[in-house]
Amino acid sequence: MGNTSFIKDNKEKLLILVLVIAPFVYLLPYVLPLNISGYDISVGNDFRILYYNYKVYLLHFLSRLEIPYWSPSEASGYPFYSNPFTQFFYPLNIPLALFYKLAGGYSSVDHHRFTVLAFSLLSVGIYKWLRTMKIDSVSAFISAFLVTSSIGSLEILRFPNAIHTLCWIPWILFSINKVFLSERKLSYLKYSILLFICAVCAITAGYPYYLYYALFIFVPYFAFFVFRYTRLNFLKCEKENIVIPVVTVLLSLVLVLSVCYPYLKSVSELMAQTNGRGGDNYEYSTASSETPLSTLGSLIYPPLSSVNTSFYLGLTNLFVMLLYFVNKSKTEVTNKDRMKWVLFLWIVLLVYITYASGSLLFDFLWKYLPFFSSLREWGRLNKIILILFAWLLGLAYSDLFKRIKNQNLYSKTSRIVLISVSSVIVLFTIVSSSFKFASTEWMSFFVNSKVEMFQQFSPNYTDILKTVLSGYGYVFSVFAVLMFFAILKYYKGEKILILSGRLNAVIIFIIAFSFLESYAFAPWLWIKAEKSKKRETLVIDNNSAFTSPRTFNYKTVSLINNYSTGIVADWYYKSYVRFLDNYGSDTLNINRLLGLNDGKKLFFTAGINHTDIASFLADSDTSFAEIKLINYSGNSLEVTVNNKSDGYLNFIDNWDAQWNATVNGNSENILKMFNTFKTVRITKGVNNVAFYFKPY
Repeated sequence: MGNTSFIKDNKEKLLILVLVIAPFVYLLPYVLPLNISGYDISVGNDFRILYYNYKVYLLHFLSRLEIPYWSPSEASGYPFYSNPFTQFFYPLNIPLALFYKLAGGYSSVDHHRFTVLAFSLLSVGIYKWLRTMKIDSVSAFISAFLVTSSIGSLEILRFPNAIHTLCWIPWILFSINKVFLSERKLSYLKYSILLFICAVCAITAGYPYYLYYALFIFVPYFAFFVFRYTRLNFLKCEKENIVIPVVTVLLSLVLVLSVCYPYLKSVSELMAQTNGRGGDNYEYSTASSETPLSTLGSLIYPPLSSVNTSFYLGLTNLFVMLLYFVNKSKTEVTNKDRMKWVLFLWIVLLVYITYASGSLLFDFLWKYLPFFSSLREWGRLNKIILILFAWLLGLAYSDLFKRIKNQNLYSKTSRIVLISVSSVIVLFTIVSSSFKFASTEWMSFFVNSKVEMFQQFSPNYTDILKTVLSGYGYVFSVFAVLMFFAILKYYKGEKILILSGRLNAVIIFIIAFSFLESYAFAPWLWIKAEKSKKRETLVIDNNSAFTSPRTFNYKTVSLINNYSTGIVADWYYKSYVRFLDNYGSDTLNINRLLGLNDGKKLFFTAGINHTDIASFLADSDTSFAEIKLINYSGNSLEVTVNNKSDGYLNFIDNWDAQWNATVNGNSENILKMFNTFKTVRITKGVNNVAFYFKPY
């Protein structure tokens, strides 16, 4: 009796606790150092090369109370502070830097935990947000749990920045709701501060795509509060005078933009200079667009959709939503009925945008909406739609449980509709799995990657494993058949007669069935084996890097003193990429220029207008100057040059408008050499030359 009373009194807190812990439980292989035959379970794709490497590099400097505005260790120099991949200004870096200091480093497993934390934040955020709209706690819990653990959500595990951006969106919506529901000044202040913090976190989390996509939720959502009808009936806010909450929200957002504008501006300017990210290219914007077939895949059979863009929530959730739409009792509130159709239309319009070149709405927005044409991969808008699905699911489950509990009548046609639709889905999934209808991504990312991973553990069984995994489509068919028979068994006539008085059993079945369907695939889409490593404590010495040979690899930031001059696809300065395209075939000379032989980065020449690298190096060989390094921090360089004639000091590090230079204490313009590297004019004699990167 005592335990029952405790659970009832603390139900809300216990549900939130479960939502916090759950992602760490079902993603346990990622958050524990398993060390199986010397390997850990890790996340593939961009997880290490982009996100982990940038994070440990940043934490290294922050733990020493240093700020790495510029990254000299990648692509011959690139801004670090305005590179969204680095999460440079993300507030959660502060506790992470403290952890790095106390734990003696940072590992891939640590970054897995940091990533999984975002799923906990997303889950709790959805729950708290739905509760403010008077959705019962159980329905809000199920919606939050199942959306977060779905294939659509867990696929983002490979993009820590993306999930850390997405997780703050429901918190922003929650904060807005609480501002409008507040009655006291203290509450206005409390939730406006929360709104500010959540918005800053979302902006600085390092995934501009989701940030821009979220505007398609925030703008209509705020408009719902402005109009009395939608405020009262859709958002359950009964406040008549909304001047104070509207002003409070707007002031909070103005403050957010004031604080974050310099960062957003620097990101925008960097993207304009970055290869493949400049925008205003229709082919660029319409790359990887969705189709009606891929949308159908996201709804009922994920292999037909792209792994990158699927919003698949499982057949259980699909049927619950369908049941919600096809049923309407005579006593149902008309306004509630309208809300579900507004959400449906909202979702349909956003999905239509993802069709890109196949969407008239996309073409209109591409022409007239600011910054819209600068983005690509519009299929990823589907991930933001998950927030709307969470809302719709909360309403659908609430309606379902009320009907079961009260035995409300259903429409006579609903059973026919559900059985017909489920029959079509069963047939469709069986045919699709039998004929292996699927996007090529599923074979590459789900099957081949698993086979490659198991080669590390049991190489003798990889052929068998590939055969078994190639039948992944049948798993979806099995779940479709099971759902079909569940509907036949339990949904009879106008009432769910067999389930009368068994609401708890329904809840357990829904959670278990939907979770198992997702868990068969979602956490393992990007799994890979990685050699077990202890926490890395970096030993980076920028001064030593001047004598350490550079490397030329397909990589981003270097975690050792051998700094990289290589690039990754569709990234880094356009000028530097063009330089490599133009002169990359001259291997002998470009290796010397980029310091691949000896780490040399400074050259003195009589001129800078050279047509090829060989003539530049010949000029340097015949133009005598003694160059002495005084200090190099990455953000600044100071040298003394004793040159016998007028000429140029060339720093083989990419030019950027935020770099400044002084010669003997006097400001000097930084020119470009080969249209990408820094150079300054110096006169005959002994010169003290300083370069310094000053973004603010």
